[in-house]
Order: sequence, then structure tokens, then C-alpha cells
Amino acid sequence: MIRTGENTKIVPWTVCVLAALCAGLAAWPVKGRAGNAPTAFIKVTPDRIDFNRQVRPILARNCLVCHGRDPSSRQADLRLDNRDDALAVIKPGNPEDSELLARITAMDPGDRMPPPDHGQLDPDEIRILRDWIEQGAQYEQLWAWTPLSSPPPPDVDDRAWCREPIDHFILADLESSGIQPAPEAEPHVLLRRLAFDLTGLPPNPEDARGFIDDPSEEHWNRLIEQYIDSPHFGEHWARHWMDLIRYAETRGHEFDYGIPNAWKYRDYLINAFNQDVPYGQLVMEHVAGDLVGEPRLNTSDMTNESIKGTGFWFLHQGTHGPVDVRQDEVERVANQIDVLSKTFVGLTVSCARCHDHKFDPITTKDYYALAGFLQSSRSQSTYLDPHGRIDDAMRSLAQLHEATTHERASWILESIHAQDIDSMLDGVREIHDGSGLEETAAKLGLDRTVLAKWVDQLEADMMDAPDPPAEDGLRWIEQFEGPFRDRWFISGMAFGESPQDVGQARFQGGRWMLAEAGTACSGLMTDQAQGTMRSQTFELVDDFIHFRARGTGSRLRLIIDGYRLNQANPLLFEGMIQDVDHPGAGFATYTMDARRYQGHRAHIELIDDGDGYLEVDAIVGSPDQESPWDNHTLPAGPELQARLWNMGLIDAVDPGSIPSQLGSYPEMSSKVPSPARALAIEDGSPEDEYVFIRGQHRSRGPIVPRRFIESLGAVAPRDMTGSGRLHLAEQIIDDGNPLTWRVMANRTWHHMLGRGIVETTDDFGSMGTPPSHPELLDYMADRFRRDQSIKNLVRMIARSSTYRMSSSTNQAESEDRDPGNRLWHRAIIKRLSGESIRDSILATSGRLDRTILGPPVPIHLTPHMTGRGRPGASGPLDGNGRRTIYITVRRNFLMPMLTAFDFPEPSEPVGARTRSNVPAQALMLMNDPFVHEQAGVWAEALIASSREDHDRIRQACLQAYGRDAKPEEIRDFQRFVDEHEGDRGQAWNDLAHVIFNTKEFIYLK
Repeated sequence: MIRTGENTKIVPWTVCVLAALCAGLAAWPVKGRAGNAPTAFIKVTPDRIDFNRQVRPILARNCLVCHGRDPSSRQADLRLDNRDDALAVIKPGNPEDSELLARITAMDPGDRMPPPDHGQLDPDEIRILRDWIEQGAQYEQLWAWTPLSSPPPPDVDDRAWCREPIDHFILADLESSGIQPAPEAEPHVLLRRLAFDLTGLPPNPEDARGFIDDPSEEHWNRLIEQYIDSPHFGEHWARHWMDLIRYAETRGHEFDYGIPNAWKYRDYLINAFNQDVPYGQLVMEHVAGDLVGEPRLNTSDMTNESIKGTGFWFLHQGTHGPVDVRQDEVERVANQIDVLSKTFVGLTVSCARCHDHKFDPITTKDYYALAGFLQSSRSQSTYLDPHGRIDDAMRSLAQLHEATTHERASWILESIHAQDIDSMLDGVREIHDGSGLEETAAKLGLDRTVLAKWVDQLEADMMDAPDPPAEDGLRWIEQFEGPFRDRWFISGMAFGESPQDVGQARFQGGRWMLAEAGTACSGLMTDQAQGTMRSQTFELVDDFIHFRARGTGSRLRLIIDGYRLNQANPLLFEGMIQDVDHPGAGFATYTMDARRYQGHRAHIELIDDGDGYLEVDAIVGSPDQESPWDNHTLPAGPELQARLWNMGLIDAVDPGSIPSQLGSYPEMSSKVPSPARALAIEDGSPEDEYVFIRGQHRSRGPIVPRRFIESLGAVAPRDMTGSGRLHLAEQIIDDGNPLTWRVMANRTWHHMLGRGIVETTDDFGSMGTPPSHPELLDYMADRFRRDQSIKNLVRMIARSSTYRMSSSTNQAESEDRDPGNRLWHRAIIKRLSGESIRDSILATSGRLDRTILGPPVPIHLTPHMTGRGRPGASGPLDGNGRRTIYITVRRNFLMPMLTAFDFPEPSEPVGARTRSNVPAQALMLMNDPFVHEQAGVWAEALIASSREDHDRIRQACLQAYGRDAKPEEIRDFQRFVDEHEGDRGQAWNDLAHVIFNTKEFIYLK
């Protein structure tokens, strides 16, 4: 490499060129303008006033905070959000006699509305309201709630311009406004736009050269298909979606603890977008992928793909030591509802957490009805079986286990019957009562050594038995009797699929063991299997929770209010996770102190990590810390025989006589593979949530049954025994819910054309902007609802003339008549995202590793990235050449290049990124060590590509800009290289750096 890294110096000539090419990020040499910040689309015409597009935004911004749906903040008992109430101050057809108009035009500050400190309506807004009242002051249902229509494409004069039906909608509005659409962009501009919009990467030089030489319609359509079919399509569109679900791989807060296996959700998204999974199915998998009847399988390893979609629920931030853990849970649920509602239906439902929504038909009961779905669900690290290898191994073990049942039982029974159990127990009792070992052994004719072993084992380990607690205040939480598995949620294979009968053999801890009565036991087939048992949710009423357990490589856990970060830091709930390390035949007592958490909701987890086994025979609540078990009794019959065998007190009659098939079992057992894991959700105990008065969890109102948003046709779940999330997902994607389809169609338009038809992509309510082209939005949404193909939606837009317009126009009147480009008379200039800038640098330098999927690459840490939670080691400067989507997203240590270019903080849904234009962006490209390093990599490649500088310059422009070099570029770049006397390698390094800094490299025209 020529010269790279943090020590690279820029010579004065380079600074001059950089200043000439990069100064003023806002300066772009075209007549069109970049996209403006979102504003309401109010098209003032002499025609009839449109309530939703013109009047509602005025009322929402200026009036409804004090005169809207929420009674707690309503002033003067006046509502302006519905016509019946508004008629108190409106006289339809007579604006001059309407109190509303009198108030908004009053000269006296004491009479004028809104009050002076809230601003005044401008003359256009007053004129709209006056005309509206004169025309009858008709109200309309909020546009987003109206049923989805299927409008036909309108007639236009210039039909030849229209390539797709969507062009008719755009051109019709342009023609009615007397505006001509901009001409088609140049071929290299179009191809660069298409490549980045579909894959987030620049076109390769061969594609660029080919399309410049042949910009035909057929060639264009082939390129569309090429990029839609590219595996990089899924990477780019997954990154859009990751902004919505606040994707990160750490929890943030103080210590930025990791979220295990978060990247599996990222890979799930990439696969889903590449496979064009029907949108309804994608939504279903996100909300309830753990509950779908026939889960979709991963095409590579055949694991359950559907369940991975549910990981989005738990990609939220986490507080490692909240003062009020229940409030922390309330905040997490609020974030989950915010993500759910904005992502899928474009509504700000979380605004109804403390009071009814002030602007939209969303009630507080709607909010807490949704909260019930989440209270009835839990986070899990689900177990996955790649290629079904675990299932195959367990099936083979089960077959061997079944085939040897008779031989195994005979061998063990023969060993048991050969032992004089009654005499041994008599001896133990006599010694327990005070007799001597020698005397007792001689008296009963027993082997002294064997009797001593029995005494030691039974005195130390065996005499405690889980008799029912007798003291006042003791309470059974679980006895593991009868069909106890119906009361628990079981995942993984460790705990098997059915309870064992007393005396049934299992291979555990390297030897054959016999099942005992009334226990929850893992390792039924092998101690290599992993699994978890989770209890129902219950209210903590006991000071201490006692477990009688034995085993190794396993854990007991008490989860309080769904809080799990104590696994990373025991500051909170210390002692609520306990390792089990008691491999003896007897049971040990494990105690958890729950005194601080009385009244909180909790559930218990029994976890086998595949390194041993776990057996629990009782869980008891107690007011005392001391173990409640002090009885000295022994079981009888087969259970006694099983326990003595398990303690090793009964030796096999002849260890060499073990059946040959049983002898192969240990080897087979040791080869059971470990499962893959993924973040997911699962059903817990069904719970409906209380309404929290003013959002305070200590001030409970009525309980609200789980359901969807009432104004969208909510129906109670058919089955209330589970969480009900499957029913929730069905209602979100129901054909009668117009928002789901409008929102995603609008998002696709936004990502393709730089601005949504509804600019506020995450808010389709009253405070959002109304659609600039409502009929176009409904046309796309209805078509999308029918085929549910995101790729078809992208294809339709990419094939359109609207998409192919230039960002420049030679008609000054077009800018005058449509100054904000709200009618789309030209394309919007778009700056690349930070990810695409970085990926484009890698692609141009030739360093890009195009491998898709896989574990994340650690982020490169600069000396300025300091603070708690800083990783112990830094990742490579170039991220091993991987695309940015594969670099670890650490909430407290985000990549500086990305943040400079408006990477959203991963805390809430972001459907449309901020588009800033600040000096830090130019400084980042000038000074970042990564940019310098890749300039050196590219310079070496350019030098090696040809012996002639002119050819190298042409190659550089084709790679960086997707076009031929202009004559003036060849002249200026050649002069630049020539003036670096004696160090032409550094000259090419600096020239590559300059090109990375040009506007054309980081903007799409």
C-alpha cells in the first residue's frame, strides 16, 4: 500500500483540489433543488376545499391540543375534532357569523386564538378556513382510516410519457398545474441511481460501460432484474428496515451490554428481503413467528426461520440497574408498542399511554390493550437445530434406548436383587441410633466397608426428603406431581417431551440412572441436550424461594418483571440466578431472597446448558431463609431402589456383563450437537393489563382485555389461553386495515424517490402530513395488498418515467409553480447514507468483501471512543472489507463516519433519516483514517491497471462515477499527478482521496 492510516499527510496541492471540489456541501451545480424538510401539502386552489388535505392539518397544528379528543386538556368544553361539537363556533355557509373565524382574526390579543404565545395562523390558512366554512364546513374521516380504494390511472394528455400506471397519477397533477416533467436523466446518472437505490452499492464498471453504450429500454429492464435478484438487494433493504426496529447489538445505557445473537435477526431480514417473503407473512413472523402453524424454514440450514423475526421485540435499550424495575418494564413495553405501531401501521400509539391521543382516534384503552399482548409474552433465546442434526441424533438415541429397554432393565434389576437392601438399611438405622459399625456389620453379616459407604451416603445426602412443608407460612410453588408439565413452558430438548416413569433408566452424568417420582429432570436421553422450563407468571408473596435440586452445568433463575440484564450485571436481583453444582444422588437447597420484590410479577426458569443435567423435585415459598426441609425419611418400593442405585450404593453384578448395545450408548450420547440460538419471543401466562392512570403503574385503573386498536376494527382474540399475538398479527394484515398497506407502499416510494407521498413516513395521523398524491398511494397500496411483493413494488417504480426523471429542469416556471417539488416535476437529489458512502469506498478501492450474512465484525475504536462499556479490543480499520451492515452496532460506540452522515440513534423507529448538510461530513471524508487507507488501496490498483495515466484516469472515473472521464478532468487530474515530482505513487493516493471527497461520489443526481 502506498501511504495509509492516521499518519497520512495531505500536500498543499491536495488541499487546493479538495477545497475546489468539496467546499460548501450545499453547492451542487444543477438547477433543481435537493429535497426539503417535511411540510404539509396545502394546495390552495379556487376549487372546493379538501378537508383532509387542507383543513385538518391547520386544526391539528393550531387547535386540537386544547380542543381535541383528550378531555383532560380540553379548554372551554369545546371540541373541534368533530363536526357536531364544532358547530358551537361554526355557522356553515356563513363565515362572518362564525365565532371560530372571529377568534382567529381578532385584533385583541385577549380574544385571538390561538393565544399569542402559540403563534398566529398565516393569511393562507385563514383563507382556507373561511372558504371551508363558506362551502358548508364538512368534516371527513381522517384520510388514513378510510377504506383502501382502487382508483384507475387518470387520463393524461401525454400518454407516451407514461411507462407505468403510476406515471399517470404524477403526470395528471403536473399537467393540471401547467408543469412539464423534467427530461430523462443521463444514462450514467440513471444507472448509478438504480444501483444504489436497489443494492446500496455503485454499479460495476462493466455495467456502467454497457449501459452508456446501450441505454435502451430493454437493457434498463434487464438491469432492474439484475439488481433486484442481487443478494445485495436484501442487505440494502434490510438496513432500511433496521432503522425502524431500532436495531443494535448492545443495550446502551452505562455499560452497553451485548444482546446475544442479535445478528441472527439481521440475517433473517436480509434473507427475507432477498426471497421477497410476502409482506403479510413478514409482518406475521415479526409479531408472532413463534406461533405460526407451519414455520418458514431457512433455505441454508433448515432451521425455523419464522421465529427469528420475533427478535425485533427485544432489540430495545436496557438499563442495568433501574431504581424501579416495574417502571423499567413499563418503559420497555412503551418502546415496543411505539416500534410496533409506527413500523406497521404508521401511528403514534404511544402518545395514548398517559391519556387519549390528542389528535387521532386512539384511546388509552387501546394502548393498554396492546400492552397486554406483551405482558403475556416473554423473551427467550430460542433453540435451533441446523440441518436437523440434533433431532437425528436424539432419534437414534431414542431408538437405541427403546431397543435395549428389556436388556437394560434386566441387567439393572439383577444388580438390585443381588444386593441385600433390607439388611443394609437395618444396619444404617442401628448405627444412626448409636450402634457401632464393627458390631453392626458382624451382627447382620454385612461387609464392613460396604456398610460404611451406605452410612456415609445416607447420613449426609439421603435423609432429607421433600415432605410437604409443615410450618406456618410455607407455601408450595411446585411439587412436580401429576401432569405438572402442562403448567410449564418447555423449550429445547433437554427436558424431553414427556415425564418419566419411576425406575425408567436414563443415561446421565456418564452412567445409567433411574428416574424417581415427582421431579423435573433434564438429560433424559443425554446430558448434551440443552433446554429450559419456564413456570407460569405469579405474584411474589414470599420472602424466600427455596429449590431442592441436584445436577451439574445447569441454572435456576427467578425472573422479576421480565428483567434479564442481571445476567450481565448482578447489581440488581443479585442471587436470582444460581448455578447448580450438586451431582450427588441427594438434593441440595438453593435459596433466593425475594423480600424486596413483594407484589412484583415473576416466573421461574430451570435451565440446562448442555454441560450436565438438572433435576428439581420441589419449589417452596417461605418467610425464613433457612431450608424448610428437615424430615429424615426414606421412600419405599421402586423409588427407594432407584434412589439407592443412583447413589451408587448398588453395584452392577458384573460391570463386564453390560449389554453390548448399551455399551455404545455413551459414545452416541457424547456426539449430540449443540443447538444454534436466536433472540425470540414466546408465550407466557395470559395477562390483560391495567390502565395506568397518567401512565403511572402505581395508579391502576380498569383492566383492558387484549385487542387491536378499536378504530381499526379491533376484535378480541379467539383464544385467550395464550398471548393472543397471532390474532394481533392477523388483524394488522387484515384486508380491512388500510394502514398496513399504505404505510409500506409509502416507505418503498420514499426509499426509491427520496421522499414519501406521505412525508411523515411513521405518522399517518392528524399531525402527519397528508399525502401529496392520495390516489397514487391507494393505487400502489391496493396493488401491494393483492400481491404483497416488495420487489414488485420496487420494480414498478424503477420502470416508471417518474423514477427516471432528471434532477435538473430547464423550465424556470416549473420551480416557480412547484418550488418544493411536491408534485414531482423532477427527481430529488439524494445524498448517500453513511453506510453506502463507506461501502462505495470499499467497492471502488476493490477491498469490498461481498460475502453475505454471518457474525458481525467488531467495530474499529478510535482513541476518542471512550467510556464505560468500551470493548476490550478494537476491530479492523476496514472491517475486514465487509459491508457496513455487518459491522457491530454498539449503541454507545457508533461508527463516527455513520453518525456524521445522519445514522439514526437506535432507540426509536426512524422511517426517514435526517438529511443534514454540515461541515463535519466534509471533514470526515478529508481526515478519517479509513478513507485515507482505502485511497491508498485504490491508488495501488489504479497504478497496476495500466501504464498510461490517461487510462488510469478514465478507469478511476468509471469506477467512482459510473461514467467516462470528461476532457477537463483528464487534463486537471493529469496536471495534478505530474506536479508530484518524484512521488507519483503519493500523487495517485492523493488523487483517489480527492475523488472520494467529491459531491458526485456521495450524491445521486
